[in-house]
Amino acid sequence: MKKFEIEVVRSFTTIIEIEVEDGTTEAGIIDAIHYGSADDALSDDIWDLLSEQELEQMNTDMLNYEIKEL
Repeated sequence: MKKFEIEVVRSFTTIIEIEVEDGTTEAGIIDAIHYGSADDALSDDIWDLLSEQELEQMNTDMLNYEIKEL
């Protein structure tokens, strides 16, 4: 059995809005995006919203693709 890696480059920007507790800082959101020491629930909320928005945009044109046999 063969394996291939397919890389697809698309052009889109995703913007989401989130509501957080009053004490949340920009640094706390950065931690949540990178799954740092931040609250896992905040990370999950952010990534769930991002994933939903990105799935809606998947019908954009491909800029490029590359296929490699592994």
